[in-house]
This record gives sequence, C-alpha cells and structure tokens, in this order.
Amino acid sequence: MKVGETREVRLYHPATNTASNAYITSNSSNISYFYNGTDKLYITALEEGQASLNVRVEGCAFGAYVWLTILPADTPANLGDVDGSNTVDAIDASSVLAYYAIISTNGDASKYDNNFKRNADVNSDGGINAVDASLILAYYAFINTGGSGDIITFINNR
Repeated sequence: MKVGETREVRLYHPATNTASNAYITSNSSNISYFYNGTDKLYITALEEGQASLNVRVEGCAFGAYVWLTILPADTPANLGDVDGSNTVDAIDASSVLAYYAIISTNGDASKYDNNFKRNADVNSDGGINAVDASLILAYYAFINTGGSGDIITFINNR
C-alpha cells in the first residue's frame, strides 16, 4: 500500500456473510480508517512505515490483527526480486517465506528494508506472507520452463 492510497476491505461473519457490528482499533498514526457500520472498512495510507489494525466482528470468536507496510507514493517496484539480484528466483521466494515466519512469530524483522517489503508484496494486498512466496516461486518455475512476461502479468493471468 502506498502513501495516499485508500483500500476498501470487506468485513463479514463467515456464517452470515454480513458484519453489522465490527470494532476496529489502531495505534498507528500513519493510517486513517473509516468503518461504514455495515461491511466495509476503508484504510488510507498517510505516511511511510508499518501500521496495524485490530478488527473484531460481533459474533466471531476470533478477531484479525492486520499488519500493513506503507510505501512512498512515488516508489517504483521490482516485484518479486527481494534480494536486488535483478532476477526473480527461488532465493527470493525463500527470503519472503523467512520474513513471513519472523513476523508471524513476532520476531525481529528489522534487517528487512522497505525495498524488500515493496518487492515482496507481489499480489499487492498490503501484506507479505506465504501467498507472495508461492507466487514468486510459481513465476520462477513458469519463466524457467519457457514462459515469458513480467510477474504482474503472470499473476493477473492465473
């Protein structure tokens, strides 16, 4: 997610497919959010850095804790190439998976810079996780078996 960008997030209880009462909290000063009272949450990135939200929907046993990486508005990305080698390969996928393991266990991810984070979120969902690692690995396999094109086109055509 980049500075100035607003994303719409749909909230719902899995059994009813609705969310009439959700509770959203955040101590992050670099995002703003608006909940419309039904099933939509709007998040706007205000400045670069890490941000988080805690979301609970009435009737759900568990809430969601969401981490966001806010990037500068004018930052170009070389999606998938997290190590700066100018090649998207299995090493990049492994690095993304290692990062995800660290943040999932509240470990110290300070060695991962904004360039890494910008290039790791290949599906542009605002998070870096095993889905991104899997897409990077799938793209690497695609390219190495005769495929061509950039990773964005590859992801959009899946």
